[in-house]
Amino acid sequence: MKIVIIGAPGSGKGTQAGILAKELRLKHIVASEIIRKETRKNNSIRKIIERGDLLPEKIIEPIMRKHIPKDNFIIDGYPRKISQAKLLEKINKPDIVLVLDAPSTILKKRLLKRESIEKRIDDNEKIILHRFRVYDKETRPLLKYYKDRMIKIDAKGTPENVNKKIRKNITHLQFQ
Repeated sequence: MKIVIIGAPGSGKGTQAGILAKELRLKHIVASEIIRKETRKNNSIRKIIERGDLLPEKIIEPIMRKHIPKDNFIIDGYPRKISQAKLLEKINKPDIVLVLDAPSTILKKRLLKRESIEKRIDDNEKIILHRFRVYDKETRPLLKYYKDRMIKIDAKGTPENVNKKIRKNITHLQFQ
């Protein structure tokens, strides 16, 4: 099974991908962690991330190509725009695209809470608002692109409740 999780910042992509990876025995590919490792090696990448912008194709493509396996994976945080989705189709077409959806007020609260716990360079209020705008402009169009494989999940609840909703929606797909 090959799953992609899409959602606005703070929607719980990483949390849900981690849970599903364990439950379904999938390799969990965390695009943000892969990119953060690259920022340690490359200051220009770090500056792009600090602004809350998406990395250009020429940077992200070879990074992700190196980390996406042939089968049994779940990716969170990639693709973030249609050009990246087209690249992913060439590398390894996902079976399911989960879209985690929650109101921006909830997402902002989650991110500000995370900022105090994790201290990510892209989790402060100004950058969070910019990341929401980038999501709306660049990532939201993926919902149309993936409409034939997309399952929309209400992500307002606790991680446990959201996971139950996901499992309810994908159980019938697991053994096809």
